[in-house]
Parts: sequence; structure tokens; C-alpha cells
Amino acid sequence: MKILMIHEVNEDILKLNFDEYDIITFDDALYSVYYNKEILSKIQKRKIIFVSSDIIRENENPLEFIKCSDAHRLYRKGDKSPYMNFDELQELNSLGFEIGGHGYKHLRCKNFIQIKEEVEKCLEILKEFEITSYCLPYNQRNPLYSTYLKYKNLEIFGYGRIDANILVNPNYMYI
Repeated sequence: MKILMIHEVNEDILKLNFDEYDIITFDDALYSVYYNKEILSKIQKRKIIFVSSDIIRENENPLEFIKCSDAHRLYRKGDKSPYMNFDELQELNSLGFEIGGHGYKHLRCKNFIQIKEEVEKCLEILKEFEITSYCLPYNQRNPLYSTYLKYKNLEIFGYGRIDANILVNPNYMYI
């Protein structure tokens, strides 16, 4: 199964042949996904937006196209403007996009207490979306995290996906 991972959506990403992939995932719920909803909703593939539930935009004006790493830097300073808000997530969900979990604060968890807290807070905030899939933040390989997600009966995503942003720009760094 070929799974494509997209962070920010831009003109180069939209030129990719999505027919080559079984599943298209969008990590971090950046606003550029919503901005390009007309085009993306036409893709006849399973589409999942992985959301870190503390990083949902409130009332700030959205930033349309910003690199994921820059968005995370802004978030650490309290600015959530590069991300989608709840209404936008609900609209995309109604257009056929699944909403998946991606942590609460998008942390690299080091112990079980952190993992459990990240997963439970994420699922609680996103409960209206009936979350069935979860992507490990930073695509980390963490057996404890994966075990807990399996215990929660969640389909696990993370490493092993093809990074669309690197396909269009080999020098791309999202972390």
C-alpha cells in the first residue's frame, strides 16, 4: 500500500499524480489544505487530515502557505494562525476527508504517562469526528506509543509514508 504524506499544500504538490497512491494523508492540519479544498476534495482516494488538537486555530487570521517547520515555531510562541479551525475541519470532514489524531501538542513522547495524556487529550477534543486513525507526531518509531494506540483500536500511521514535500523539493525539511 502506497501512502502519501503531505504537510503544506502548494502549487508543486498539486501537480503530483495522486492516482499512484492508495491513501493521501495531511499532517498537522495546516490551513493550506483547507485553502485548496476544491482541488483536494476531487481526489478519489482515502484522505486523512491528522490533527494535533491543541494546534487548532481559534480566531486568528489564517496564513495560507507556510512551511510546516515555520508553523510549528509560531505555535511554540502561541500563534496558531497557520492551522485550520474547527469549522474548517468540519467542512472538510463533510467533503469526505477523515479526521485523525496526531497528538495534543505534537510532542515526542518519552514515557507512557506522556503518551497516554497526548492521546487522551487529542481524542477528547476531537471526539465529534469519531477518530479511527492516529499518526505518530514526527513519524517517530515508538513501540510504547504504537502499543497504546493498538490498545485504543486506532489505525496507526507514521513512518513508511512517502513524503510529498520531498518529492517536489528534495531539500525540503519539515522538522
